[in-house]
This record gives sequence, structure tokens and C-alpha cells, in this order.
Amino acid sequence: MIAALAGQKTEIDLRNIYVRNVRIIGSTLRSKAPEIKAQILSEIVEKVYPEIEKEVSFRDIIHEFTAGSEWGEFGIDLCLGSEADEPIDERKQMFAPFYMMEAARGAMIHRADTVVPLVLEEFKVVDAVLEDEPAFPLSPMTCAMGLLVATAFVVGWGIRKGRPCLAWNVLMFFLQGLGGCIVAFLFFFSLH
Repeated sequence: MIAALAGQKTEIDLRNIYVRNVRIIGSTLRSKAPEIKAQILSEIVEKVYPEIEKEVSFRDIIHEFTAGSEWGEFGIDLCLGSEADEPIDERKQMFAPFYMMEAARGAMIHRADTVVPLVLEEFKVVDAVLEDEPAFPLSPMTCAMGLLVATAFVVGWGIRKGRPCLAWNVLMFFLQGLGGCIVAFLFFFSLH
């Protein structure tokens, strides 16, 4: 882990770092639980997690990276549970790669009398090309309001004619049942 983040130019001989007879880089650390790895690494790496300036939740971080994609946010919000709104600590914020990158930039490795940054060099493994896909022109709220207005119009038409519109009722009940099935699936079969 340290070798991968520090790059090839590290001045520390990572094979000689030992903490409690557990080799940091090697097969023994790979089999340890994440909490044990964090405990071992915390003894030689300082400031891995930055101080929190403001309380954020999983949903806040996700919305930070999905800004501008209202339908994407709507779909993700539909899948996330209420636990996603609870404030999270520094360690849990590291699920976002850009947050982890910023945290690793400020981390320092202490060995004897030397202090070396955890990340000595940054480079892109893959150059990503952002595709400009045309977004759906209507937001989820606009579509919901349009459906409300259409329903009010059909109900008003049905009242004037003296009979409800059977096709509209079937369509609305079908959409409501489909939405209920999706929510039930997410509630019973997804892990949040």
C-alpha cells in the first residue's frame, strides 16, 4: 500500500520497516483486517485522515460528484437508504477516491529521524476522456409536475364527461405498482 502510493522514487527501504514483528509490505499484512492495517500503519504514517472542516454525509459527497446530472442523483438517492444522510467521520469519507487522494497528499511517513511524504509523485494511470452526452432536458421534478398537471387535466375531463378515464387509471396504477416493486426490491434485497 505504501509502496504503491509513494511511487518508485521513495527513499525509504520499505523491506526494513517492521512494526510489532509484522512486515508492512508483504503477505502478512494482506491477510489482516482493515482495522489492523490502519492501526499498524498509523504508528509510522502521520495525518492520513485530514481534519473535518464541516460535517458531511455519504449523500453530500455523492452529490458533489454527480452535480449537473439530476437524473443520476435521483436514481442514486432512490437506492440509498436513510443512513446515507448521517454525518460520517474522516475514515468513512475515504470511500471517495478524490478524498483519499487529498488525504494521501498530506500524509507523512516517520522512520527514525527522517520524515518523508507518503506520496512523492503523482501520475495518471489512464487518461479519461469525458463524453458530452446530451442530458435529458427535463428534470425529475419537472416530469413529476407535468404528470400532476396531466392527471389533473384527465380527472377534470372525466368529471365533465361523468365517467373516469379507464386507460389513464390503468396506466397510473401500473406505474405506481412498478414503483412499489422497485422500492420493495431495494428495501428487502439491497445492502445499504
